[in-house]
Amino acid sequence: MIQTRVGPRAAASATRPPAIRLLTTRLLTTRLLAAWLLATWLMVGADQAGAQQRMAPGPSGLEAGSAEAGPQVWSQSTGRPGSEASGGRRLLIRLPAPHMDARGELIARPQVQVVPIPGSAAAGPLPGSGVTGSGASPPAQSPPGSTFQMASVFQPPPAGQVPLPESMPAPYGTPLGPLEEIRPGEMILSESGQPMFGNLVDESLAPRHQRHSFLSRWFGLYRSPYEDRGLGYERVGMAPMELDITQPMNNLRFRFDNAYGFEFPDRAEFFWAKVGGRGPDKDQVGINEQVNYQEIRYMWEVAASPNVSLQTELPVRFLDPQDMFYNTTGLGDMSITTKLLMLDGRRTQITQYFRTYLPTGAPGHGLGTGHTSLEPGFLFRYMWTDATYLHGELKYWIPLGGDPAHSGQVFRWGAGISHLWYEADSFAIIPTLEMVSWTVMDGQKTVLPAVPLAIEVDGETTVNLYPGMRFTWDTGGDLGLFELGLQGGFTITETSWYSGLFRIEARFVY
Repeated sequence: MIQTRVGPRAAASATRPPAIRLLTTRLLTTRLLAAWLLATWLMVGADQAGAQQRMAPGPSGLEAGSAEAGPQVWSQSTGRPGSEASGGRRLLIRLPAPHMDARGELIARPQVQVVPIPGSAAAGPLPGSGVTGSGASPPAQSPPGSTFQMASVFQPPPAGQVPLPESMPAPYGTPLGPLEEIRPGEMILSESGQPMFGNLVDESLAPRHQRHSFLSRWFGLYRSPYEDRGLGYERVGMAPMELDITQPMNNLRFRFDNAYGFEFPDRAEFFWAKVGGRGPDKDQVGINEQVNYQEIRYMWEVAASPNVSLQTELPVRFLDPQDMFYNTTGLGDMSITTKLLMLDGRRTQITQYFRTYLPTGAPGHGLGTGHTSLEPGFLFRYMWTDATYLHGELKYWIPLGGDPAHSGQVFRWGAGISHLWYEADSFAIIPTLEMVSWTVMDGQKTVLPAVPLAIEVDGETTVNLYPGMRFTWDTGGDLGLFELGLQGGFTITETSWYSGLFRIEARFVY
């Protein structure tokens, strides 16, 4: 059995009535509250007295609240005010003053000053502290008009001298320890992980493990935080040449195409009118079904707004038939195109496209089809990275008023990629790669043995590849940007329109 011994005072308290015990508890609480209020009042009074002392002019002639003294970050007293034995000094640490060293690097070091506490004996420099008191003459590198000296290296003084606070605030966002140094080629990172002055520093200054290969840049696996965004990043989305671009814009374009080995030019009346019909007479045609031709195309696009544009194009065609009739030159079929930007997202653009071909070329000379054609479709663009864009298109060519049996509809689709390879302040190089496929849905083509024969072409498909390179200059002139494009084309299928093509394009974007 456990017995508990109770003292006389506790036993007397236990025998008191409940009302007396409650009154005693309240009196004790009131005494504690009064003591807390008195202590608070004394502390406030002491702080106000200290503030008045700090605002009073000291032996250095500077006031703590003046503009010359600068903002006070922290102060630590070495003794009580009026204490002669302790030295009566106060350590002042002000905000760092940035300056350039002999190597041209920006250095920010704390401003340290030891001043006497009013009412104490002013003393000279503290031995071994590395700082001077207010009565000492300032060094040559101190700001004019000040009476303090900047410490060459801010380190804790020897034991027994001016005490330092337990912890000093580190520079904002600096992950380095107090004893670490910044080696050449390294940078101080901010809290977000991005380099300070990131747009002014090239990636070549970054540590080796942060650099990336050419392939990672090309395929969009890495985006350098040190790169600036300039002319090339603005134009890489409008770089394709064979594919129509999605963005309506004001531009003037001149294009020269040189194609050779064009097979069955009257196929579905897509390039020519039917041989022996509206097209060239069959008596003028030899036994070779291929044509070489050159075209100079003048195109002018005007954007009524960033979402709508109207485009007109006039071609001049030069024919060089093989074993056919004489060479000829003249105006081809002109076209009128409208674009309506339907979706303009942060990464995706979709544009409605509608082109009308007018029979302005002479079909009997192989310069046109002899009928009106419509070509509705959609254009697509997707931003993979800031420097790489994917492109696509879907089009459907519809002849109106052509030969009922010979003319046919043609479905076209294409895909491509453009990538910013190099850019400077006013120059950029943008390579492109495009692929286009045509599928003839119905119609006929003329085979030229001794007697011309019309053969069905339903389902014939042709696929061509177009590698190219676009160069962009910001000339600063009235015509705005100047772009030069070079492109080649070749077929990768057995069936083809032409065997090969070479293209030069000059475009002014204003």
